[in-house]
Amino acid sequence: MRTPTLYKRKLMQLSIAGLVSNLFSVLLAVFYFANIGPRSVTSPGSNPAQVGVAGGMILLLLVSAILLGRRMNAPLWDWYRSPVMGGVTGNPPSTVVQQKALNLPYQSARVTWLLWALAGVILAFIGLFDPATVGFDYLIALQVLFGALCIIGPTAAVLQYISVERVWRTELPRFFNGTDMTQVSAFRLRIRNRMLILFVAGALPLILLVLLSYNLVANSADLAEDASRLLLLEAFLGGSGVVLAVLLARTLGKSLVEPIEQLAPHLEAVQRGVLDVRLPVTSNDELGVLAKNFNGMLDSIQRRDVELRTIYEISREITHSLELDHTLQAILEQVREIIPYDGGEICLYDKVERVLRVRAWTSSAQVITDTRGRSYNLGEGYTGWVGAERQSLLIPDVDRHTGQKPTVRQIADGVFLNGYLGVPLLAGQQMVGTLEIVSAKKDAFNDHTRQILEIIAPQAAIAIANAEQVIERERTLRAQIEQLKIEIDQVKRSRQVSEITETGFFQKLKEDARRMRRESRGDGDQE
Repeated sequence: MRTPTLYKRKLMQLSIAGLVSNLFSVLLAVFYFANIGPRSVTSPGSNPAQVGVAGGMILLLLVSAILLGRRMNAPLWDWYRSPVMGGVTGNPPSTVVQQKALNLPYQSARVTWLLWALAGVILAFIGLFDPATVGFDYLIALQVLFGALCIIGPTAAVLQYISVERVWRTELPRFFNGTDMTQVSAFRLRIRNRMLILFVAGALPLILLVLLSYNLVANSADLAEDASRLLLLEAFLGGSGVVLAVLLARTLGKSLVEPIEQLAPHLEAVQRGVLDVRLPVTSNDELGVLAKNFNGMLDSIQRRDVELRTIYEISREITHSLELDHTLQAILEQVREIIPYDGGEICLYDKVERVLRVRAWTSSAQVITDTRGRSYNLGEGYTGWVGAERQSLLIPDVDRHTGQKPTVRQIADGVFLNGYLGVPLLAGQQMVGTLEIVSAKKDAFNDHTRQILEIIAPQAAIAIANAEQVIERERTLRAQIEQLKIEIDQVKRSRQVSEITETGFFQKLKEDARRMRRESRGDGDQE
């Protein structure tokens, strides 16, 4: 969230930074033209009209620099002043706005140098005309151009860049929420160039001192008379050089030291196991790349930590339950926690029919086709190849894959298979089945996701094999129980029959039956 008040405050800080750097450049210009440059431009005895025109023109150029910078960066300020930037109700910045945000210090410095170059050309043209001789002095013009293009202009540009960058760098992350600023095409002031600027800036007073000495010697009628003035100017240049060196060290040097100083406590936090710390990326130079890579390293460590925890949870979950369907579904759901996919299935190998049959299935909202019950022959399609070869198969892009062909390309209405990853489920040398996940997106899977699935696969295979063994033991036990029940029933019936036949009543019935049979046979004989 950004309010207009904060926008105006930051814009005011940028304006003050630019004004201070340009005022310092104006002082440097006055010193140069008064003591080192041509006397006919600004020194005592020169044409007052020339001095007035030069001063007014420099002031006009300074105002023009501010207005021109605002004009060139209009898209940047239009987005920056919006009440909400990049939020839910706001518009994210375009690439053009991001480029202008990164180039703001450079653009300010470039405009400053160009305007000082223009001032040098105008001052050189003014200095060409020498009223004393009513002619043109080309030496004066060269001195003016050298001062404007090689001393005052570059100094003003460097100060402008440093001051604007110092104020603006804290705002840069607002333009790159979730994106990598180091990948945006923009100006980069590399560290070696920053060090070179520090060296040249430190040598600037020495250069001015040499030019000052030469100018006094070349134009002085009495060296002894100007010696005291030369000593004062040398003392002024020496003191100014020290102040300038300190200011540059505090500004440009601080931009180099601060990111390194921030790195140490972050590394200590990582050593303590705190992985949610991040370095702010406030530049697109080597230090910005370092901060980005450090944050990327922590992101990778966090992902690995989540993956290891998830793999542990998968192991605990699938070994906790011996119920086969629950185990298979738990495997698929846990895999989704670390490898996003659109559809996943587990096939179990049928040794009798020698086919892979889908036993468990899950999918995302856009892939609703239930594949349970589907069978794959060994060597048929992607899954059949995994089962036949007993090797994992990674296909990031189905269209680029020149090997196996899928049995089914359309995985739902209007949704097509574009990525495939399958691994065999092997418990030792025993073929248990296959685990495969698919995606409608290309390049959804890579070597890292394959390694994760290959780590999970042996544990899943053992859990499935154990669950199948439990099912087989339960089936055998049930058969044994049924057989035992039959035997028990037969013994029980035999015992019941024995108990009945051994009673006195049953024995009397048997005796009566035998007597009746004898009597029946006796009657038959009498007839």
